[in-house]
Amino acid sequence: MNPIMRRPYHNVPAATRTIRSGLVALAFFLILPSALHAAITVNWGNTLGDVLVTSENDSILPGGDFTFQLGAFTDGASPYSTSYVDWSSNWAIFDQATLSEPFGNGEFTFNSTANLQADGTSDSDFATDNHDFSGAEIYLWVFNENGQIESTTEWFLARVEIWTLPNVTADGGCDDCPTDPLEFAFSELVLGDIIPVFGGIEEQTGDGYFIDRNTAAQLQTFTVIPEPRFWSLLAGFLALGLVYRRRRKSLRGSVVAS
Repeated sequence: MNPIMRRPYHNVPAATRTIRSGLVALAFFLILPSALHAAITVNWGNTLGDVLVTSENDSILPGGDFTFQLGAFTDGASPYSTSYVDWSSNWAIFDQATLSEPFGNGEFTFNSTANLQADGTSDSDFATDNHDFSGAEIYLWVFNENGQIESTTEWFLARVEIWTLPNVTADGGCDDCPTDPLEFAFSELVLGDIIPVFGGIEEQTGDGYFIDRNTAAQLQTFTVIPEPRFWSLLAGFLALGLVYRRRRKSLRGSVVAS
């Protein structure tokens, strides 16, 4: 039996070749959207007019020492179960924003956008290399130093429950892909009456130390180590309390004697 001979491609009629090329291109573009769909956009940041201050109630200003990062704790670590000194070594950066003053009117904002890619990594220039953020619980960490803890180190750390990234699957999709970009708005922390892990959100107070608490500020960083002035103020309050207690006892003694 003679083997089946295939017609060389250059002998295939031009019309047939055009149809074949068109089908290949169509198949490519049908496959492409499903791959791109796994790149999930995350918009995050705060609202103009938010009051951002330090533990001494000084304004946090653009061009200063503070960094604003969106990220997750790695390898099952949690800020609630991990020592402060180990937070940095267990931290993966999803994205980072810069504080700016867009209208020059004293109102500051930090905003950025990053994409969760098909392999679970972030496409941000600041992202931790090759870290898989699939299903990660996301936090906002604001700090002036996180590599080492000193007397001047100030932090703010918080999250709201809905700040959780979808689980990206191995085939490039995800189990709970959003139809629109994810919005991790700082206002969700404020309006949600969230108690921060560290620092202050209006009247909600988390861990850390402060000299001048501003319960009107939407974000207040606290020091990790109490400053010497903190102990001086605490000693002053204790002394005032002791004097007040002695006066009350003295007044009670006078009333009894009379």
